[in-house]
Amino acid sequence: MGKWCLLTWAVFAVAVQAHAAILCSGQNGLLRVRDVCKPRETRVDPVGLGLQGPPGPPGPTGAQGDKGVPGPPGPGAVVRDANGAFVGTVDDIYPVFVPGNIYFRGAPWIRVVREIGGRTLAFLVGVDPTLFPAGFVDTFNALLYGTSDCSGPASIPTGASEFAPSFQATPAPVPFLFVQGPHGVYQVGPTPGPGPRSTKVFYYDQASCEHVGGAFTPPDECCQPCGPCGYSSDTLAEAAIIDLAPLGLVPPFHVEGP
Repeated sequence: MGKWCLLTWAVFAVAVQAHAAILCSGQNGLLRVRDVCKPRETRVDPVGLGLQGPPGPPGPTGAQGDKGVPGPPGPGAVVRDANGAFVGTVDDIYPVFVPGNIYFRGAPWIRVVREIGGRTLAFLVGVDPTLFPAGFVDTFNALLYGTSDCSGPASIPTGASEFAPSFQATPAPVPFLFVQGPHGVYQVGPTPGPGPRSTKVFYYDQASCEHVGGAFTPPDECCQPCGPCGYSSDTLAEAAIIDLAPLGLVPPFHVEGP
């Protein structure tokens, strides 16, 4: 009878002291609930005593975890920078050839594809430092705006560069990224864009910008009013601007892969 009382007391102790980790048995057979058994006590398995009930029903599904770190690029040729950082997956060789222009005949440019700012983009890079800087290939001239102060949506001519694909009537699934220094521009809207009244160019210092009647914005932007700017609205497409500097890519670039 005494043993049954002790067992009943142990079950009660488990219920009221659920925070305790283990059961301990003394030399007299008395069970105690403790965080850690004393030196002359023996740890007792509650399953062996029949104190642990059957498994309960499954709990509710937990919340979805955070998105994992992107894996490495898949098989195929890739372009990397001087520190081995991923620049983009090789999409095509771009052997630029402009009749009568010896400087661009057979230039070793490569079109690569990568995600930047949540958008998959295609752009040109150079990988032969003997002919051109082995890095981003500048293919962009200026942005156009329908306002006189370079505010509001930006546009770019549909024939933005003779060395790169022109904009389309509607944005491409993988837009082409036009680059100038740390600035990138790609199409986000259909043609035609707004009639231009000002233009924004880069790589200007304040004195040079003010010399041409522009308004300077550090570090290198110059907004100039330009009337029609030489373009009609049916030759313009709305564009987005992204900053390439946070990518931290360091030239020279090179190709790796099979």
